[in-house]
Amino acid sequence: MVISLGIHAVLIIVAVFFVAVQVIVKEDPTFEVKKVKRPKMPPKKIQVPVDVKKRKPKPRLRKRIVSTKTFTDIKMPEITGVKGGLGNMGGDGLGGLGFDLDFSFFGTKGKGGGMHVVFVIDYSASMKGEKEKIMRREAARVITELPKTTQFGVIFFAGPAWPAASNLERTARDWVKTDNDAGSFRPKDWDDLPRMKYKTASTSVCSSMADIIETTPLVYGTVYDCPLYMALSMDPIPDTIFFLTDGSCNEQRGIVSFRKMVDQLKAAGKKVPKVNTVGFGISRNSQLTEIARLTEGESNFLTAADYIRKYGAVESKPRKLKPKINVSAIRSVAAEEYPVEFTLQ
Repeated sequence: MVISLGIHAVLIIVAVFFVAVQVIVKEDPTFEVKKVKRPKMPPKKIQVPVDVKKRKPKPRLRKRIVSTKTFTDIKMPEITGVKGGLGNMGGDGLGGLGFDLDFSFFGTKGKGGGMHVVFVIDYSASMKGEKEKIMRREAARVITELPKTTQFGVIFFAGPAWPAASNLERTARDWVKTDNDAGSFRPKDWDDLPRMKYKTASTSVCSSMADIIETTPLVYGTVYDCPLYMALSMDPIPDTIFFLTDGSCNEQRGIVSFRKMVDQLKAAGKKVPKVNTVGFGISRNSQLTEIARLTEGESNFLTAADYIRKYGAVESKPRKLKPKINVSAIRSVAAEEYPVEFTLQ
């Protein structure tokens, strides 16, 4: 028994020692990694934005040039379109800039200048004959030769007044007269007079207006204040007005009313346009002279013979007149009814 126990003890010791050694000595497994060839990229330089302030060159001193010539010895090139040259700039709009009207109307230059121009033309029956032919051709010529930037309006007048492009018969109910007095035409309400709007002087617009000028028939009567009131009521107020007539008007409906309009404009702090008057077929007219003087405009008088002698004969254009304007719808009332009272707003 002793020997057997001894043998078993030795075997157990050997077995234990063998397992322990095996456990301790046993190595961990190793793994081999295959090498992968990758393309080598060249390294890039990192660019950092740098705000570099450029050095401004030092200002060079200007050399002073002393001329031996006086200013009057130097001839400047002629500048057209700007009245008084580029130095004459002030006021409102192109009118204030000295924009000069490069045309003449029956020998009257566009004194006053400006971009907004209105033509007030007498279409009374007394114009019939050579005067009518010249008036139509001259007015049509001027309209078609206006600078393309011009804003213009055309008003016809006789007893009543109306925008050239409108129909007088449609507004006849707004007018009254007294018996057969050609100088008594007046609106029932001055605020109901047709409101004029400017037109731009494009080729098509001017051609259309020239056609209206040459085909609109004449009407009887001569009254100054209605067409002038219409012109002065435009927005903006014209820079220049050309007023042509061959006849006279009683002072109350002429210069007296016009003075009142000028006073109302001044009281309201508004500008008074230059009114250039043309007496066509007459040698003098104190009212036309005074209207021009009040507005620092020009006044000119000439007959049909004077015009032909100065500018040559006028060939009549073969255009058929429109049907005669029927103003019989204008009612006759007593002289004290619808008095001539107006206020320029």
